[in-house]
Parts: sequence; structure tokens; C-alpha cells
Amino acid sequence: MWNYWWAHSKDDEFDNGTAHTLGWYRATIPTSKLGTQSYNCFDDDGENDNDARLNSILGRDSELRTLYGHCGITNGSLATMYCCPPSQTAIVVLGNAAEAVDAPETISKILLQAVFDLKPRIDLLPLLREQRKRCLKAHDKVISVWEHGRDASKYTSSAQDFIGSYLGLDTCRISIIASDTAEAQIAVVFNDNNSSKCDLEPHNDNSLSFMVTEHDKLLAKSMGDWDHYKAGVFDFVRENGVVKGFWWKWHIDEYQSLWVKIGERVDQKDIEQTLETFGRSRTVEV
Repeated sequence: MWNYWWAHSKDDEFDNGTAHTLGWYRATIPTSKLGTQSYNCFDDDGENDNDARLNSILGRDSELRTLYGHCGITNGSLATMYCCPPSQTAIVVLGNAAEAVDAPETISKILLQAVFDLKPRIDLLPLLREQRKRCLKAHDKVISVWEHGRDASKYTSSAQDFIGSYLGLDTCRISIIASDTAEAQIAVVFNDNNSSKCDLEPHNDNSLSFMVTEHDKLLAKSMGDWDHYKAGVFDFVRENGVVKGFWWKWHIDEYQSLWVKIGERVDQKDIEQTLETFGRSRTVEV
């Protein structure tokens, strides 16, 4: 059942196999792959930070030990778990996700060192502090690009134009509702979950944004880190002046997808006609 696309730790001097399945990974320490799914292991561009991993390998001078682990892949992740069946040991660390980077993952490694007396002892806190700086820098970079493309002076639309429900990816509903607190007098609700409500603000002539620009507020709303400036922007399309839907690039690795405005009931024929007119997906510049 294990996927061996991480079959060897080729970037370190050890040859201890690793594997992955259903969000869990198996690793034999010492290895640079321990915690490789954590946000702490990524650099400013979202790529794996090899230097950080190679400089924090646990148990270089200790006996081999196989662990099964699970950790978050987003900033402010809530939990990390490591299990070692031979010793019947489990380490579980929970966090409140109120700070940049993945604190539980670092704390779990500190506990691993203590429980198994791993040698040599690695001071992991400086690495965590450095990763926090890089995390905030990456956030500022995305916000800077978002601000560069923003020109709210071009926005002249009526809020009523956008109010309604939109269906995308054949299953996901996004609703735009009236809001007295929002700059554009409207807000967005994802999948009918009222706790997901975010106020919308004008971004450009035919686009609205729910981008949370302050990092602490982003974490407070339990939202994942922005990985692309378009992740917080809806680009609306019109036909004869009537809003028919919006483009949304919800993840950096995905194309922009079209969410189609629907009436009181889902009319598949109308949806297909809109998709035929505007397309199902498109690319945008990075």
C-alpha cells in the first residue's frame, strides 16, 4: 500500500528508504526526509528547502529507527504525530496555529531527541525562527503582487450584479451575499458554511477580492497561506452586461476554474451553455 516515490533519500549520505500513503509517511532515521511534508521544510518559493533538512538530520550517530509520521502541509499546522511500533512509542503534538510556521513539527522533533536520546543533539529552535522569517517574507511577496494588480478606481459595478450562488468543479457552491460591513457591500460564503464568510472588496474593473493581507488575521480565520495572488480574487465574466460567473485560481498548481452563476435551482443545461461560451479552465501568468 506504500507509494515508493520517495524510495531513497538521495540528497543525504544515508540510504534509508522512505515511503508515503494517504498523508502518512514512513521513514527510517537518520534521514533528511523526516518531517519533509511539513511547511517548515519549504523555502520562499514553495519548494523543498534541502539546506534546512540536511542541517537538521536527527540521530546521525544513533541506531536505525523506523517511524511512521503525519504532519501538516500548511502554515500554522495544528498537529504532528510520530509512531515507533517496536518501542510502542507515540509522540503527538498539538498547536493552536496562532503563529507562522509549523511549531508542532519542531516540538515533536525535540521530543524525539529526548525520548530516544538521539545523538548528536540538534538545536532546532534557530531553524524554526529562520523559517518563520521566510514564511512571512513569502506572504509579503504574494501580497505585493496582489497589490500591484489592484486598481479599485476602475470598479463601477453594482453589488446587486454579483449576488447569487455559483457552482464550480461540478460540486462546490460559492455564494455571494449582501453585507453591511464590506467595502463592496457584499461578502462570499463557501459551500453554505456561514463561518467561512469573508467580506469582498473591489480589486479591479470586474473583479472582487477576499484576500486577507495581514498574516495574523489569516491564521485567526484558519485560512491556509496564500500561494498565489489570484487565490484571493474572483474575476467575473459577463454576457450582454449580465454576470454569468467568475474565474478563480483556488490553488497555485491548478488552472483557473469557472464558477457559473445559477438561479434558484441548478439548471445543468444553462451551466453547460455558460461553460461552452467561456470555457472550463484557463491559465494565468505567475
